[in-house]
Amino acid sequence: MLRFAQLCESIAATAKKTEKVALVADYLRTVPVEEAALGALYLCGRVFPRREERILSIGFSILLRAVASIAKKSPTELAPVLRHHGDLGAGAEEILCNRPVNSSVSLPQIAEVYASLAQQRRAAAKQALLEHTLQRLSAVEAKYFIKIATGELRIGLKESLVEEGIAKAFEQTLPAVQRANMLLGDITDVLRLAVANQLSSVSLQLFRPLSRTVPSSKTSSTASAPKSTNAIRRSKSTPARSTESPSFPNSSSPSAESPAILSWTAKSSAGVTAAPSPSQNSSSAWAASRSTCLLPLRFR
Repeated sequence: MLRFAQLCESIAATAKKTEKVALVADYLRTVPVEEAALGALYLCGRVFPRREERILSIGFSILLRAVASIAKKSPTELAPVLRHHGDLGAGAEEILCNRPVNSSVSLPQIAEVYASLAQQRRAAAKQALLEHTLQRLSAVEAKYFIKIATGELRIGLKESLVEEGIAKAFEQTLPAVQRANMLLGDITDVLRLAVANQLSSVSLQLFRPLSRTVPSSKTSSTASAPKSTNAIRRSKSTPARSTESPSFPNSSSPSAESPAILSWTAKSSAGVTAAPSPSQNSSSAWAASRSTCLLPLRFR
């Protein structure tokens, strides 16, 4: 866990994308496969793979009470430090920095802690497990343990850069890594397949969710597409205004002898709505009412 935390510090310290990818690739290449798989997952800011539905169900208050218990302070006493950092993980690093701890916790052990937190249902049990874990971690390790748990890594790294790091570390093509991650929904499996050079064996499976990946080269060309589509839809939905008189069936113009017009005129005094005037500018309103007002009526 210590090396992973140091990696995150190095990634956060640089703003260059190429340096971030190089740091990720070097880490994934030099650690054991299982640790590299978990590292890739945590670098994406996730506790569990995207295709899984497990959640930790821990809130800010439980984490704060656990940190306060280890620091032997009340949660209110920690408020100034947390306001200064605006992040519980960074605040925990400052609060716990004076504790002498010999770090010996690995990423697989951290994964077991996360799995146990997801299984626990009682808040007291979750807090006890958090306290037991944080006591074994150094300040910088506790910082990133909390950041991963809250889903707020904030080191300027995206999943696409982790995919580039996997491709660079194991000499795979980036499209192959992206395709496998899209189909599997689990970047840990993607890394294992990249190590074994078996990314081409990934195929679509039923009932496995997919993630759509949009290439960055097409972003600029597709950004204006919704506007043009909406403009076309608006032009089609809005009828064109016409200055010509509406046409009548069996007649070239609305005349006083039309039986439909006569019938509506005769019925208007009895409370029937009169027919719209042909001089209306909107042809759509006239067309909508024409199907009603121009029905032939029979007199008995």
